Amino acid sequence: MLAIDRTEAVNGSHVVNRIPLVVNEKIIVNNHFWNQNKDYKKTYELAGAIIYEGDLKSGHYRTLKKKLDQWTLLDDEKVTIITQKDAKKLIEELSYIIL
Repeated sequence: MLAIDRTEAVNGSHVVNRIPLVVNEKIIVNNHFWNQNKDYKKTYELAGAIIYEGDLKSGHYRTLKKKLDQWTLLDDEKVTIITQKDAKKLIEELSYIIL
């Protein structure tokens, strides 16, 4: 799980940062903080995301889930199958947590 800080300080207050991420299906973590081996590299496959639409005062969370190469958007009681292209766009623009 990767948590993404989508807020930034502007003129003394915090605002939502909407700079898009670049997200691939495979996420490679190369960090020897967790492992003393300098060649440590771990690859993860993107399985879902928690996205947020709104500002700091109000908004709505939704979840994206990938299972068997099919993306599903979970929005309260509504479940919608979406394309990989649409899932990627939502993750890049609105994700707060990548799973």
